[in-house]
Amino acid sequence: MTFRYRRWSMPVIVLSDEGVEYYIQSPEEALEHMQRGWTFRPGSQYQKARRALLSAMHGQIGAEEAREAFLAAAIEAGRIVMYPAYVDRLTAVSA
Repeated sequence: MTFRYRRWSMPVIVLSDEGVEYYIQSPEEALEHMQRGWTFRPGSQYQKARRALLSAMHGQIGAEEAREAFLAAAIEAGRIVMYPAYVDRLTAVSA
């Protein structure tokens, strides 16, 4: 089975239980983080993100679409880190 490894246009920064920031830069990294570092109870966006990340790895959807699903799961879990410059760039990318 061949996976397509593609970096995102910008990382998703998530916070661990210990307060460590992780810069997640691809569907592969996001899936690994969810499987190993997601120690809190997953919400409804968790399964959607897992499916999207796997689909991106198989080339069925774009990496950026999977990024948005991972971002939604991280926000739902309260693990997203938002810096002013990061928020500004998010706004510019989504506009």
